[in-house]
Amino acid sequence: MEGIQSQVLQFTVNALGRLADQQQFENIIVASQRGESARVIRIKDVGRVELSQQSYSNFGGLSGKKAANIIVYALPGANALQVAHDIRDEMARLSKDFPEGLKYAIHYDTTIFVEDAISAVYHTLLEAGVLVLIVIFVFLQSPRATLIPAVTIPVTIIGAFAAMLMLGFSINLMTLFAVILAIGIVVDDAIVVVENSSHYMEQGLSPRDAAIKAMSELTGPIVGITLVLTAVFLPASFIPGITGQLFRQFALVIASTAILSALIALSLSPAQVRVFLRPLQEQKRGRIGRIFGVFFGGFNKVYQTAENGYITVVRRMVSHPKISLLVFAALIAVAGWRFALQPTGFLPTEDQGYAIIVAKLPDSAAQPRVRAVSERIDAILAKTPGVANWVTVGGLSLIDNATVNTVVSKFPIYESWDKRGPELSQDVIVANLQTELATIEEAAIAVLVPPPIAGLGQAGGFQMMIEDRRSLGLTELENVAMEAVAAANAQSALRNVITTFSASMPTGPRTRIRPTIVQRIAARRLWPPRPRSRRTNPW
Repeated sequence: MEGIQSQVLQFTVNALGRLADQQQFENIIVASQRGESARVIRIKDVGRVELSQQSYSNFGGLSGKKAANIIVYALPGANALQVAHDIRDEMARLSKDFPEGLKYAIHYDTTIFVEDAISAVYHTLLEAGVLVLIVIFVFLQSPRATLIPAVTIPVTIIGAFAAMLMLGFSINLMTLFAVILAIGIVVDDAIVVVENSSHYMEQGLSPRDAAIKAMSELTGPIVGITLVLTAVFLPASFIPGITGQLFRQFALVIASTAILSALIALSLSPAQVRVFLRPLQEQKRGRIGRIFGVFFGGFNKVYQTAENGYITVVRRMVSHPKISLLVFAALIAVAGWRFALQPTGFLPTEDQGYAIIVAKLPDSAAQPRVRAVSERIDAILAKTPGVANWVTVGGLSLIDNATVNTVVSKFPIYESWDKRGPELSQDVIVANLQTELATIEEAAIAVLVPPPIAGLGQAGGFQMMIEDRRSLGLTELENVAMEAVAAANAQSALRNVITTFSASMPTGPRTRIRPTIVQRIAARRLWPPRPRSRRTNPW
């Protein structure tokens, strides 16, 4: 403090901050020698300096050609389809001002599978609705009676979407799948109301009196069935974790549609019976009755024969309970045996139209080696059937979600699903790639499939982490990780288990006790070599 208080003058010194030109980089001192022959070794004495790209860790490619990659991630809560649509529109606008010879292409687009999946769900939704209406028409044999459940389907589905909005769910594959299954559930209550009302109309009651008589008998059963369905699906919504998130959307959508179906059956369906239904004699005299009369007559005979056979079988089973129980036990055993043979994964892998290839070279490998391996992979992808294009991102470790200069990631894009067929399924393409890439010994290469749900990991399968709780060190942690990988690959149920962890990366304290690469070059060129220990590279 005394020195500061006694200070008389103050000067401003402008010091050089970041290096700006080639000469300043050339004059960086990398080594020095003390004594009488003191010398200073600069970068220009041992190498060449040029101002080039900012980073040499990354490079890009498209189908074996040089390209610059633009990676776009959708923000949480964003509509992925809308983001993809906006990006395509924006790139089409920007491309008008591109210089001659510069083009863009969008091949790696994960929303293509989403669009196709949603389109398939819509087709399935329409097909399910049509099939349900056909079944109702064949069994009820009345277009007026069929109209009542037909109105129930769109009303209930619209109500289901409203329930999804109130519950905070989005329209995704899980909720749409629940809506498809709900189509067969929502019409049950309306069919029961129509069938029971038709039964009393056959006894001579008017549509109004038949509806009142039918609802006096069906109100309790409809409420009871709805409560049972709700009790079946609601407990699944309390499952914790990511599993609970998936089943919660599925269960609550079906439960909401069941409740809406019951409300419609207790209110709208009786009113529709009063308005739409006519006595059976009028229906038979109608145009539809005359057209389908022969078909309905034949169907009723076949159905009556099947019903009589079913009653005979049930009667015999009741009269021989021991044999029936043995058959029932045998069916349960067969079902359990077949269930045990099914894959036990959380979610099955799907053919999303692309795969992931991750190649890792030994630690500290220079980029020319990485590019050489990348070119060899390009040659294999070019001749692999079913692969249309591929995107290369050098320096990106997709598994670690980090920039690693010894890793190159590639995304093979398959041909469209309708062009490939079963002979070029994802399993076939991945197996071919694994066989061909196994010939490249300069790198550890893994062919992965994307996860079935975006956000659940970087690739399909499972992920396990090993924690060093006793602080044994990186070397011991690497040994344990390698042992775990070897033990996992030895099991018949697992394959292609890998780890990207390595304790031999030249980072951390190791760089302070070992000479850097530039210092070793300078020592070999200008001074006599000195003995030094060498660490065995596990690669």
